[in-house]
Amino acid sequence: MELILLFYCLNYFLVGVMVTVALIIAEWILFERAGQAGWKSLIPFYDSFIIHKIAFGEDAKWFWFLFIIPGYGIYVRYAFTKSYGYSVGASVASIFFPAIVTVVMALQDRPYNGPLTHLFKQ
Repeated sequence: MELILLFYCLNYFLVGVMVTVALIIAEWILFERAGQAGWKSLIPFYDSFIIHKIAFGEDAKWFWFLFIIPGYGIYVRYAFTKSYGYSVGASVASIFFPAIVTVVMALQDRPYNGPLTHLFKQ
């Protein structure tokens, strides 16, 4: 009985490790496609800063501090997906299923289209 429990726990652990590695590779690819260094996707808070910079550009990078407001991350995720040229539907899907859409974005060869205009810059 204990051996079966250990087997199940090991399987869940290995699946978690594989998903984590897939997400790291996917973000690395997306960062390099946007002209950023791939290693920047490995540093936790700097990663979200670069995602914000990819989504909105260099001039709106200091709006990153708005992440302390609940719901702002949804807007950044939507804009990040739109900056790669995806539709509104794919961008909304990235809000609800960010891991799946991130891997799909990395596997497709869509180029980085450039940053969007930030809501506060319009």
